[in-house]
Amino acid sequence: MPAPVNARHRAAIGLDPADLASVKERTRDGLCVLGLRFSADKGSPPERFETLRRELGEAFEGIEINSSRGNPDGIPARSHSVLTLDFVDQPGHPTRAALERVLAFLGERLAAVP
Repeated sequence: MPAPVNARHRAAIGLDPADLASVKERTRDGLCVLGLRFSADKGSPPERFETLRRELGEAFEGIEINSSRGNPDGIPARSHSVLTLDFVDQPGHPTRAALERVLAFLGERLAAVP
């Protein structure tokens, strides 16, 4: 993905038009896209989720975890990796809830495969 150094790059999702058209076509067959990001993550700006919402509509589910200064979970603003480096394996923590949603999402999607 392009470095988010300008408005166009902040909104970029890393797909060429043909690939995006293919993804959009597949959403008609039930394809869904799940995305995770921290709210203050400069490497994954909110404009990318806005692009996905605009392009995919209800076929995009975005989970944004509060990492703003003073957030109630003490998540640092520099956090970037929701399920790895910045993951906190404690019940009730937002990253744990995100992992549980990813696992449920995969279970839903894989159960639908004939």
